[in-house]
Amino acid sequence: AAVREFQVNTSNYSAEYGRAAGGVVNTVTKSGTNDFHGQLFYYLRDNRFGARNPLGFRNVVVNNIIQREALKPVDERHQFGGAVGGPIVKDKLFFFFSYEQQKRDFPGIAQFDSSTYLNTINAPLLTSRGVTQAQIDATRNFLVGLTGEVPRRQDQYLLLPKIDWNINSSNTFTFTYNRLRSESPNGIQTQALVNRGRASFGDDFVNIDYGIFRLTSTLSSSIVNEARVKVGKEDLFAFSNPPSPGEPTTGLNGRSPSVALTTGLTFGKPNFLERNHNPLEKTFQLVDNVTITHGNHTFKVGGDVLRTKDLLDNLFQEGGVYAYNNVNDFIFDYANFTSNGAIRSLVPTAATPNFGVCPQITATPGINPSTRRAGRCYTSNYAQGFGAQGAEFSTTDLSFYIQDDWRYTPRLTINLGLRYEVQLMPEPQIPNPVFAQTGRFPTDKNNFGPRGGFAYDVFGDGKTSVRGGIGLYYGRLINSTISNAITNTGVDRGQLQSSLSPATAANAPIFPNVVAPPAAVLNPTGAHVPGSSIVVLADDLHLPMIIQGDFIIEREIARNTVVSASYITSRGRFLPTFVNKNIAPATQFATLSVASGEFAGQSVTVPVYTNRLNPNFFNITEVRGAIDSAYHGLVLQANRRLTKGLQFQASYTLSRSRDNGQSSVTFTSTNTPTDPYNIALDQGITSVDIPHRFVASAVYSPTGFGLQESALGRAIFG
Repeated sequence: AAVREFQVNTSNYSAEYGRAAGGVVNTVTKSGTNDFHGQLFYYLRDNRFGARNPLGFRNVVVNNIIQREALKPVDERHQFGGAVGGPIVKDKLFFFFSYEQQKRDFPGIAQFDSSTYLNTINAPLLTSRGVTQAQIDATRNFLVGLTGEVPRRQDQYLLLPKIDWNINSSNTFTFTYNRLRSESPNGIQTQALVNRGRASFGDDFVNIDYGIFRLTSTLSSSIVNEARVKVGKEDLFAFSNPPSPGEPTTGLNGRSPSVALTTGLTFGKPNFLERNHNPLEKTFQLVDNVTITHGNHTFKVGGDVLRTKDLLDNLFQEGGVYAYNNVNDFIFDYANFTSNGAIRSLVPTAATPNFGVCPQITATPGINPSTRRAGRCYTSNYAQGFGAQGAEFSTTDLSFYIQDDWRYTPRLTINLGLRYEVQLMPEPQIPNPVFAQTGRFPTDKNNFGPRGGFAYDVFGDGKTSVRGGIGLYYGRLINSTISNAITNTGVDRGQLQSSLSPATAANAPIFPNVVAPPAAVLNPTGAHVPGSSIVVLADDLHLPMIIQGDFIIEREIARNTVVSASYITSRGRFLPTFVNKNIAPATQFATLSVASGEFAGQSVTVPVYTNRLNPNFFNITEVRGAIDSAYHGLVLQANRRLTKGLQFQASYTLSRSRDNGQSSVTFTSTNTPTDPYNIALDQGITSVDIPHRFVASAVYSPTGFGLQESALGRAIFG
């Protein structure tokens, strides 16, 4: 109700816009006038007449047999609101106010990743190790009970008051306030089908407030100044759900540790919760733009200062994480848990040599069965986070630009600009005394972005145009990555990630227990914790950079109907990736053969990494700007604006996208490249490459029979 105009500029070459490596989104809000105007709206969206999701099922046990039942949860969305605007003082002071709300009921379906997951239960294998058939059935029924329909809703409202004040003939002042509140029980997971237990979706909350003060001053007939101040606060927080019946309550605050079952589902407290603030972000921005008109030139000069203060209160894996790569090992550990350790206490005999021994241990070389007994059958290392809940820090972004829009001739316009940006990094807070790089946060200051573009009316009749441009853009190092480098330095006052092998670590827990905090965490002194994992920023870290260009030929072939052909290119440089620099060079190699598929029969030799360079640390994750990407596309379009009741648009894109490991992941994963010593091995077609894409849409508004002139027609068609 508040939006007057919404613009998405994917190839905007004005130097005024920056601090983003993609497109520019600009939203213009409505204002009050000398007349009172208002509107009310209500929309109902309901899936009752829609098709059922063909993959939506739940598992049920009927006569001790697992069956699948089709599910079609309701999806009902109510959107309503209104707006009103008008004069406070005629010709002088105006107001505008809008309110809109959305209430949505959209239950999710918790289900196994593989529909045959429970079919892999091997009862003879389990009973030979001391588990009874009743315990197998009970665990199976527990897993089945984790699936099914999950109540989920969202309630969100947005209000926007706005004041416009014509101070005098030369000055106009505007104030806009935006407030958003959203709460969504079980709403962290928004997709229709979720591979999580029914009590593992998580509750999501968003609070956003910001105010914008704008003063536009006409300094002379050729000079206009715009000054703008923005003050904002954004608080994102989320919490786990109480456990389902049968889930362990051995974790923090009576929650279950996270339990991940490969090809099954994940239940328990999600490893990314609780999020008390993630983040609580406060921003203060000063912007000033000066527009100068001189002859055929329109110059624009300006800059801004953006101060961002973040509080992150979120300890990753604080509740503990178990992982099982097969259902039989999980059943073994869960049955041991529900029997209070009875299976682990079983004594092997000559007749029952595998009593109490994990199913995965049989004939596994190098594994001592005495260490892998019931309760320690989880496949991956047990993981748990300790220490500080988060960090509070600030970043400052500065930018300056100059832009010239030059009307060289009535048929040719040239756009030239230059922009400079810098992101000033915060100071390290808890550097590690034995690893100097944790105390260095480099600032990339070489961020000049030239821009250029043109538009040419080929025949001077306004029907055929040629446009083009190229520009250099910079992104930011996002603050969540900076937060990881601040808190994960391997000292006892930071955040520590414990990784315990069930095969070798004497203090590896018995499922489903969690580990008590180390003594160093309880009494921190800022000392190094041996064997910890750390996150560091590369000394030569660059901000992400994009070189983007296009060339477009457009022709009006009929009234309000235009066809065009475009070439679009985008080259990415210094895109972020995360590399474990504590992996020692390989001394061994393995040759692997492809057994099936398109490359069946082919073989490849790969390095095998077995050692660490620095024994003081487990992982040393370095944030690097090491990824390159390239996109080339040809776009054919046809667009017709609403004429005689008909509007349509159609486009076809032929494209190719390549990179050497680009990822949408924003958290500092341990090691993103396939080979940390040869990132070029990941060079190839991107995971998001769509070589052919066709999109079309049409709207027809009946104009005959006097429909639109009647009261009923106006109510229906507007």
